[in-house]
Amino acid sequence: MVIRSGAGKAASVILVYFAALLSGIFTGLLIDVGAGYLLTGTLLLLGIYALTRFFRGGNESDEPREWWRMTAYPLAGYVLAVWFAAQAVSMALVPPVSSLSMAGTAIMLVIAIGYVNSSAKLSARQRASS
Repeated sequence: MVIRSGAGKAASVILVYFAALLSGIFTGLLIDVGAGYLLTGTLLLLGIYALTRFFRGGNESDEPREWWRMTAYPLAGYVLAVWFAAQAVSMALVPPVSSLSMAGTAIMLVIAIGYVNSSAKLSARQRASS
């Protein structure tokens, strides 16, 4: 199954974000704020990677993507990398800072690095083919 439509992609992303944030908020309220950050980051990492396996751009076939490929086009990956890096910075600056919240922050940075890696490889592939 692949998801090509913009509406389908948007609905999937909103669902993953909503589930991760809601789970993190409840965990933060019931257990610990840092545990909420960690759970949110972990669920986003898993959800985003799963979605990248199903999403396809107009320039892609229905064949499975390479494991590192997270977007159809480099620019999208760079924009998303900035988004997740900004989330990591904001998480790091919001008290209380604990080892659990820093782990959640690190997960956001891993997501950002994944998008940068994907975009860099796609950019190199485009340069090589031109």
